[in-house]
Amino acid sequence: MNANNKSKFNDVGFLSDESSTNHVALEVINSDYFKICKNLNMLARTTLDKAIVHPDDRKEVYITLYFQKMLSHHQNSDYYG
Repeated sequence: MNANNKSKFNDVGFLSDESSTNHVALEVINSDYFKICKNLNMLARTTLDKAIVHPDDRKEVYITLYFQKMLSHHQNSDYYG
């Protein structure tokens, strides 16, 4: 993988290539499972970043908060375990 294709922490979060620096991490990031998780993570982050939430609409606020929480769990469980 060349430097132009590497994902940055600010774009991807904890599933970024920058977070993967040791021997075991290199084995994990080369697995097909990790690649799927990384793609789902990028899609979720893009969706979250582009979401327009109206503060007056409690449903939108709650859905966005739950989505953020779900994304956080996804990043945590896929990266660490």
